[in-house]
Amino acid sequence: MALKEKADLIMIDLMMPEMDGLRMTEILRSNPETKEVPIIAVTAAFRREDRQNCMGVGCNDYIVKPFKLQELHKKINALVQQGSNKHDS
Repeated sequence: MALKEKADLIMIDLMMPEMDGLRMTEILRSNPETKEVPIIAVTAAFRREDRQNCMGVGCNDYIVKPFKLQELHKKINALVQQGSNKHDS
């Protein structure tokens, strides 16, 4: 779907039926078409090592369920701002 839709941002759940979100992130990062697309990991896991694992495979940010819409909005805005700063350089 990320390739078909040419995503500007990907939110990926760590617990998925066929493949976990960490593995999917590795696949997305290895593809030239999705390598630079920001990824936010969405999960019910809240241990420090879960966050480290997400960031280690290439997620740009991490949000724990349940979350407030304002929290998600803040994270998305930060990633958009980072992306626009990269293009300005």
